[in-house]
Amino acid sequence: MPATRLVLEERQPRVILATNPDADPAEVALLREQGAVSLLMLPLAAGDRVIGLAKLVNGAERTFTDAEIGLCRALASQAAVAIQNALLFEEVRAGRQRLETLSRQLVELQEIERRHIARELHDEISQVLTGLKLALETIRRLPADMARERLGKAQELVNELMARVRELSLDLRPTMLDDSGLLPALLWHFGHYTAQTGVVVSFEHSGLERRFSAEVETAAYRIVQEALTNVARYAGVNEVAVRVTADEEKLYVEVEDEGVGFDPMSALGAGSTFGLVGMHERAILLGGQLTLDSAPGRGTRLKAELPVGDAINKGDSDAGNNHRAGRRSPDRSRGAAGVVRN
Repeated sequence: MPATRLVLEERQPRVILATNPDADPAEVALLREQGAVSLLMLPLAAGDRVIGLAKLVNGAERTFTDAEIGLCRALASQAAVAIQNALLFEEVRAGRQRLETLSRQLVELQEIERRHIARELHDEISQVLTGLKLALETIRRLPADMARERLGKAQELVNELMARVRELSLDLRPTMLDDSGLLPALLWHFGHYTAQTGVVVSFEHSGLERRFSAEVETAAYRIVQEALTNVARYAGVNEVAVRVTADEEKLYVEVEDEGVGFDPMSALGAGSTFGLVGMHERAILLGGQLTLDSAPGRGTRLKAELPVGDAINKGDSDAGNNHRAGRRSPDRSRGAAGVVRN
């Protein structure tokens, strides 16, 4: 076994002699290069960790004495502590920078969401309210028999307003995500998504019969939601594949399309992140990870892994694990997201 490995495993100093026929050829070559007869190797250990290895060449025509080995061992111990402290300081500094970056990005995400809500309120809700206000003012000046006819139009505007408010509320956070869990919320979203965009969602899942923490379910839902939004906006496809599976340790999300694709680095450099920052940060904040594989002309595949910890509770059996939103077949039952294939 090489002397370096022995030193690291046994955490004991070792002296290599150039005259030793069993010595590691690499160590002997180092001695000869230095014109020395002995080499002292010491582990750099801090606590229960070995963080490095120190090598000292004796240029004299003799080997190391016990006193010299003891002194070098003490110096190596001090050096290891100093190096460990420097590494810990760098980790703390990097962690602080990471937290600062996360805070800025979260603020930016909040502002983006607020701008979206403001646009929806102004462009959609405000217009309907204006129309309703004008209709009611007109009705007030009409005779009773004519007013009844106009009240029907006003009622339609009220119904439209209620529908748009409900749609906006569901876009912000579907109540079924809290009430029923990730799978029903995803199925609802796929049906809603296909109705709006015309893009069919081919959905495969397993392990979703249990509930996960609110943080995990929210992150998985938002990652799928944002990824599908990108598909509708940029991919130029009529179908997208979504796979969500879970085991005892992690929940896995995969969204894949065969669309036009893009260069992720160029997109980031140009500031066109396609919501990637938000998706990435959601995964990182939970101790997970998110990867993106894409290139012009060969589609896009997004993968996320989220630690799940212990399941909250058991739900109904997750028997049907293949769903397809947006296409109807007369010989199959239609679920919340379209046709369910069992």
